[in-house]
Amino acid sequence: MKRITYLNGSPCRNGATDELLRLLVQHIGSEYTHHVCNLRDFRIAYCMGCKACYNTGVCAQNDDMPEIIQQLASADVIVTVSPSYWADITGQMKVFFDRCTPYCALHTSQDVLTAGKIGFAAAIRTGHNPSECLHIIESINHFYGHMEIVSADSVYLCGIQTPDDIRRQDDIIKQFATQMKRILLHSEI
Repeated sequence: MKRITYLNGSPCRNGATDELLRLLVQHIGSEYTHHVCNLRDFRIAYCMGCKACYNTGVCAQNDDMPEIIQQLASADVIVTVSPSYWADITGQMKVFFDRCTPYCALHTSQDVLTAGKIGFAAAIRTGHNPSECLHIIESINHFYGHMEIVSADSVYLCGIQTPDDIRRQDDIIKQFATQMKRILLHSEI
């Protein structure tokens, strides 16, 4: 059974982003194994910029990053989701992306993540202009490129403040889940 890992960048427990993930899991269904990786539940230190990982492929810091990377390594599909915080991904997600330097295709001396995993992106924001969400999706896709994750599709929702707002957009979430399943059905994973 194929494994989907959902990388949740929201620091808010039981908020709109968690509800989006709950609905995605529900709509994708039991054809896949689902695992939600909430960055808020891990201890991730800031990148120190020491660049030791450029040569060693290992970060000099001792925190929870290896556990998160292992969760991504065991996934066939990665869905990265972030709410908009000041028109960008959350701080937790930015710190995580920065700390992935030892594992990206440019610097690693070891194959931690198998190239060719399928990636999907989702963004939500309280305002109604989609430009912030599109920027978040660009950031996620940029991360995917460095990690050799194939960016397959994305979705964004505007005007979202509460889990109820997400539930009111369930038709869009269901369409996205259907499109994800269609893409995965025709992929080689």
